[in-house]
Amino acid sequence: MPTDESMPKKFPLWPGTPPGVRGKYDEDLVVVANCHYSYRDGDNYVLVDSETYDQVEVTAESIGPQVVFLKEGLEGITILIWNNRVFGIELPRVVELEVVSLVHLEEGRIEALLESGAKIVVPERVKVGDIVKVDPRTAKYVAPPGH
Repeated sequence: MPTDESMPKKFPLWPGTPPGVRGKYDEDLVVVANCHYSYRDGDNYVLVDSETYDQVEVTAESIGPQVVFLKEGLEGITILIWNNRVFGIELPRVVELEVVSLVHLEEGRIEALLESGAKIVVPERVKVGDIVKVDPRTAKYVAPPGH
């Protein structure tokens, strides 16, 4: 996330925050909800507004550590723009990704490499090829799909 001095210091990051709570920066905030991840273009990630089909290029720095959970076609992304600059995105609270490999760690823990490149710890019952649910905010396994 940019560390520019012009960025507000006490700006809430969640677009669901009631407008009256956001404070004096409301007029500068643009929230583009209901976007999906389309593709990577060099160092940028292209997100598309699912209603207008407008494309927004976002840097990995603007996305933050959640970047490893992006998968082409991922829907439900919210883009946060302040002063005409993207300063963050919010992924859905749960993303579903395929397990492509497993590594057994100490103490019976298993690390899964997901199709997006993310690595998470999963239960022993998870197998290669399984689709798992992950909370991208915490990088934690949530459950297998359907649960």
